[in-house]
Amino acid sequence: MHFCARQLFIPNVSAIPLANAFRSVHRISFCHPSLFGKTPNRPTHFLSSMPKSSDSKNVRLVEESAQSMEWTADELALKEKATAENAWTPIYRYRGFVGVWFILRFNLVFFASSLASLPLSISQHIPISPSIGLILFSSLVFAGIKKYFTRIVAVISVDTASRSIYRIGYPSVFATRRSRFARFLDVQPLSTNSDSVRGVARLRFTDGAKDDFLLLPTVFVEIRDKKAAFVLFGSAMKHFDKDIVPTSDGPRRRRKSEQKLRLETDEQKIRLETERRTKRRHQIGKGGEETRKIGHR
Repeated sequence: MHFCARQLFIPNVSAIPLANAFRSVHRISFCHPSLFGKTPNRPTHFLSSMPKSSDSKNVRLVEESAQSMEWTADELALKEKATAENAWTPIYRYRGFVGVWFILRFNLVFFASSLASLPLSISQHIPISPSIGLILFSSLVFAGIKKYFTRIVAVISVDTASRSIYRIGYPSVFATRRSRFARFLDVQPLSTNSDSVRGVARLRFTDGAKDDFLLLPTVFVEIRDKKAAFVLFGSAMKHFDKDIVPTSDGPRRRRKSEQKLRLETDEQKIRLETERRTKRRHQIGKGGEETRKIGHR
């Protein structure tokens, strides 16, 4: 037997005011059907407005874009071969990196000396408050220099065989060299990172986090291979080298030369991307054939 507030018998109350009261609350039910084991009827009118699942074409495009970010077996083989044979052609070099190296070395020595001052003060019965202050100050300096100076790019090289894999060299906190390998698809064009590149540009990566970037100086630099550098830097390369093309014939010839160089690099990008997708589809097709053979067995 279901017992609800609507079925309560209220003595000495007229039925008319009670009915008006229920009309004033728009016929609200005070007992939920789920309390008595009944499942309420769910509205279905919102189902038509729900977004439908993506079709197979969109899913395939997303999968191809995700797979294009992965290194293929041929690219890994080219990288390992270039590393083993040291077959790298430098395209960018920062001439002021010697100063960065000395700053990192001095920062390391200063931080280590400040840490050693505390036990020395204790052993000689000297007040330790100056040593603690020196340690705090050196820690702040160490963190600041580590945050920025370990991101400065010293040299960028491209593999000699395919000219599609870049090796980016930058220092560690101990002033030793670190290398990061990337393709031109992994590096965002500098023109998209900032409208005006002056002094230092941020080199961001498509597969990295927001704070995953390197600092690329634009002054006191040397561009060795202008075509390969244009593929990597894009139109922002004009801030690195003021003499990309000779200007003796006037600005019109300069613009035509830049446009020709841009078209050549765009064609190279399209060709490399087409080859990569063709290889990826061929590998996927081989995997599907092997799966079908196993299923028939």
